[in-house]
Amino acid sequence: MMASGKSAHGVWIGNMNYSTTNKMVLGWLEERGLKEVVRINMPGGKRSGENNRGFVRLILRFLLSIIEWRTKYTAEFILN
Repeated sequence: MMASGKSAHGVWIGNMNYSTTNKMVLGWLEERGLKEVVRINMPGGKRSGENNRGFVRLILRFLLSIIEWRTKYTAEFILN
């Protein structure tokens, strides 16, 4: 943990549709077993109707959570 009490473990997700919301991202992650998100940073879009700029940064409580999730999800993606 960092001195401020925030986790230092983060991940960027990019190439998102501009209509994607925080709630949609968190729901998608929770459906796949990643429930350790402490903070989500999704900068707002520049134009009317854009919820984001095509990317989001997630701060996670534990580094192990993302390693396990990435391993599982990558395998799922490759197999399907």
